[in-house]
Parts: sequence; C-alpha cells; structure tokens
Amino acid sequence: MSHGAEKTVSIQAKVRIFRACVLPDLLYGSEVWSTTIVQEQRLNTFYFKCLRTLIGVNLGNRMPNEQLLQLTGQPHINDLLIRNCLRWFGHVNRMHTEDKKLSMAKKVVFSYFPRANKPRNMGTQKRWQDKITEDLEKFNIRNWRRETLDKDK
Repeated sequence: MSHGAEKTVSIQAKVRIFRACVLPDLLYGSEVWSTTIVQEQRLNTFYFKCLRTLIGVNLGNRMPNEQLLQLTGQPHINDLLIRNCLRWFGHVNRMHTEDKKLSMAKKVVFSYFPRANKPRNMGTQKRWQDKITEDLEKFNIRNWRRETLDKDK
C-alpha cells in the first residue's frame, strides 16, 4: 500500500548517520592502536562495505573505492586512524600532573621506564610509538614538541 510519494533518505543524511553512529564504534580506541596490515585491510573492507551500502551499490557494479570516497565525501579510513593517533599523541605530550610531574600516560607513551626497549621477537607488529614516528615523518612534522606545547599558551 502506497501513501503518496515514496520517501527516501538522501545520501548526505545516511553519511551523517554513519559518521555519528558507525564510525565512533568502529574507531573506538583507535588513538592507541598499533594495527597490522591485516587489521587495516579488515577495517578497510568493512568501511567500504558500509559506504557501498549507503549509496546502494553492490560489488557487482564494480565501483572503485576512490569513487566511493568522492561520492560520499569521506576520507580514507587510514587517514582517520592517523588523525586519531596524532591527536592523542599531541594530547599525551601536553599531559602533566598537577605538580608538573610527568603523568603515567606520558611515561608509558614515551617509554620513561627502565628497560622499556622494543621486544626482539615482534615480527611485523609495530609499537604505537613506532607508528607515531612513522606518521610524523610521513607528514613531515619535525618540531612536534614545540607545536604540541604551543597549544597550552
């Protein structure tokens, strides 16, 4: 039974709902993740599956992922992961306790503990600190200490 004009939800509204409900759950805690290639591929697969569902395209239509991102106006999932990690890194870098001593989070992140060296048998898994260093180099951020501390002023 039809009650007049068929009501549809616009792609923009679907994307807003996706950004408000799905992405926070998907990326919860991603600030401190050190993902492997397999984990990033799984996140990518789910992310693009969601975007395809939003615009009503199935895999048989063979739409490239870049076109999906363009149609929905979404950034790549890897960019979101990097943004979250760097944002948390800046936040932790500015952390101090009330008596101006280093906070526990800052000690852990910057390995202020004795014998906090990289384990020898890590294989391809990177530490969070290694990933941050890689991202800082990727975006040519050299004076990060000064830039993060300047936000306090």
